Amino acid sequence: MAFERILATLPKTDVPAEAVCYICLDRVGPDSSALPLRGCACRGPSAGFVHVDCSAEMAAREECMPVDGCEMNRWLYCTTCRHRFEGALHVGMHRCRWRRARDAPASDDTRYALLSVASVLKINDEHDVADRLEAASLGGLARDNPDMLIAELMRIANAAATNPDVELKNLTRLRSRVERSESDSARSLYLTAQWRLLAALNRREEALRAVAESFRACAALFGPDGTPTVGEMEGHALCLVNVGRVDEGIAMLNRVLATLTRVFGADHALTRETKRKLDVWCRTLGGAPPQGLTIPSLH
Repeated sequence: MAFERILATLPKTDVPAEAVCYICLDRVGPDSSALPLRGCACRGPSAGFVHVDCSAEMAAREECMPVDGCEMNRWLYCTTCRHRFEGALHVGMHRCRWRRARDAPASDDTRYALLSVASVLKINDEHDVADRLEAASLGGLARDNPDMLIAELMRIANAAATNPDVELKNLTRLRSRVERSESDSARSLYLTAQWRLLAALNRREEALRAVAESFRACAALFGPDGTPTVGEMEGHALCLVNVGRVDEGIAMLNRVLATLTRVFGADHALTRETKRKLDVWCRTLGGAPPQGLTIPSLH
């Protein structure tokens, strides 16, 4: 299955002997074999470790939890550190979400859940399965469901690199709906999709202006250290490099690395990947705009 293929490619995380699931307070999971995982910004020898099944059960009971005035979706975020799940925990949570939605009666809620699952599959290159799931879910969603707009914006942002001409037209048609929705999340996603599409079309100066606006919107919505904000900061670095402002782009990616190191720690997968990318940029870019730098994944 798609999820098993994805999980097999992810790096294994060491689980300290003292780590237990913060929900069930046991080391061994409900299936008598699974150890707790940590896929957030919690630090220390045991903080943040949780069984995927325990975390999914809590998310199914209460999907959104208010934390400091923000609604945190428990399928996506750790409500302790307020950072988005990453790695095996992120994928495992969506596998559980898929199983629950698959077996539940059809509704807009289950269709939206499956769209979220499709986005995770697509990010991990399971495009055929993701496209079928996405098409079936979008086809059944009520047009007046507010989640429909978010789902369409997410789909467009994730398709930026594959069909940018068509998707930019689709995004333009959504602009009035985004403005009428008065949704900060929809506006932020619209801006993210916009710069990704412009970058994919090599409209580099426009992409740079758009990503700067998107970065400011994410910082206001998620805070300066929020995972989406850091993702847009990386996008900003990419767009700076693409217009030939290499030194500024490398300085911005250094800011990304510093933030990830402070929030997640030096050994976190995101931190290590960003350090590797920064090393490559410093070695290879010189003073010319690069060709073929990839747009960061949207989680």
